[in-house]
Amino acid sequence: MLLRLRPPPQPAASLASFLPFSPFRRFLHSPSWRPPPPPPPRRRRLLSTAVASSSSSSKGSTSLEERYDVIVVGGGHAGCEAALASARLGARTLLLTLNIDRIAWQPCNPAVGGPAKSQLVHEVDALGGEMGKIADRCYLQKRVLNSSKGPAVRALRAQTDKREYAVEMKKVVESTQNLFIREAMATEVMIGQNDNVEGVRTFFGMDFYAPSVVLTTGTFMSDANKTGAAQEAINGIRRASKAMTEQEARQILGISEKSTWEEIVQKYDTMFERNAKNGSFYLQSKVHRAKECLEAVYQKPDVPS
Repeated sequence: MLLRLRPPPQPAASLASFLPFSPFRRFLHSPSWRPPPPPPPRRRRLLSTAVASSSSSSKGSTSLEERYDVIVVGGGHAGCEAALASARLGARTLLLTLNIDRIAWQPCNPAVGGPAKSQLVHEVDALGGEMGKIADRCYLQKRVLNSSKGPAVRALRAQTDKREYAVEMKKVVESTQNLFIREAMATEVMIGQNDNVEGVRTFFGMDFYAPSVVLTTGTFMSDANKTGAAQEAINGIRRASKAMTEQEARQILGISEKSTWEEIVQKYDTMFERNAKNGSFYLQSKVHRAKECLEAVYQKPDVPS
């Protein structure tokens, strides 16, 4: 007797059978189904092309430049006071420093005041500076020097907390309006056709433009360690700006150590407009005459004949 076995009945298709829960499941498509067309290839745009197109669209401006009224190079005692005074007068001011975390770092000696320097601190405080105020908040000890002598030679010196002083000065600088901080190494002072200052060029090629540049580099300008005939640049916090020296700065301005009063007036007189109104050294003035401005701040020495 021959028996024929029937195949088991197939279960009805459910929604779960169409879910892609298994990587081995194979889906059957209808004859009219066609795969979607592949997406068009993405066109990659180079950054240099984007920068070039944006700079060419705006006439007379480039993407790697910034314009200010005053540029201060160096963020030490003098640089912070100069930048604060300029910004508080309403000028758009840029402060360039080698390290933003080392503003007012006092690398030589964490002290404010001393013989002759205490008088300068009092003058800065009378003009609205911050050095004396922050020294009062961050000092470790204060001492009157030469107290056994007369009052003419006495001086006040405050030994400050180095890190706290830098933190407090940085807060004041960062919270001041019209004052911008950039971390860069200035390597060149750009001079125009009429020997006028146009701005500063940095180590990485970025240019900052301003009609006034204040150099407060201190000992960081081309500093080096000399041991006999050997010479090496100072590393760490004392990074040297080797591209610009004091001699090169004098050469750019055309002034030497032996320049006379007439030579200085003749050199600076070409930087200002002719037949202009008399001005002063305040930032609100736009035009200056060299002779009047120099006579206001510099007294010609009486040289015996």
